[in-house]
Amino acid sequence: MQAVVRSRVYPTEDRERVEKAIANIFADLSYAIVEDETYFEVQSSLNRVGSLDWLRQRIHELKIIDAVRSRLLSNWSGSSTWLCLDKQAAFSGRVRIADDSEESPPLGFIEIVLQFDTEPEFQRFLTWFVPRTADGHVIEG
Repeated sequence: MQAVVRSRVYPTEDRERVEKAIANIFADLSYAIVEDETYFEVQSSLNRVGSLDWLRQRIHELKIIDAVRSRLLSNWSGSSTWLCLDKQAAFSGRVRIADDSEESPPLGFIEIVLQFDTEPEFQRFLTWFVPRTADGHVIEG
C-alpha cells in the first residue's frame, strides 16, 4: 500500500497552518512542498501503517467506521481509493470526514489517496482500518 496525503495551500492561507493541520493528523510524515500544494507522502506496507494509526483510532472513537468504510468503498477505482478530511477541523486536532462530492469546506480538504497492488490487499486494509460493524459494534472475524 502507498498512502499520499496532500492539501492545497490557498493564497489567503498561511502555509505553516496548513502544515500544522496535516501534522495534527499525520504526525510522523515527512513532506515536500510542490508549487501551490503542500504535499505529504508516506509509503508503508500493511504491516507498517503507523502513520494511519491515530486516524484509525479517532474514526473508531467517533463511531464513524461505517461512514468512512462506505466512502472508501464508493471511491474504490480498482487500484486506489481516497478520503477527504476537513482542513479546518484538522488544524484543531479534530477529524471530520468531508463529502468530497457534495461539500466544499471554506479552507478545502486534506486528501488521502491510498493505492494498493491488489484488491485483496485493499480488503485486508479495510478489515484493519474500518472493519464491518453491526449495531454499532465491530464484527470480529
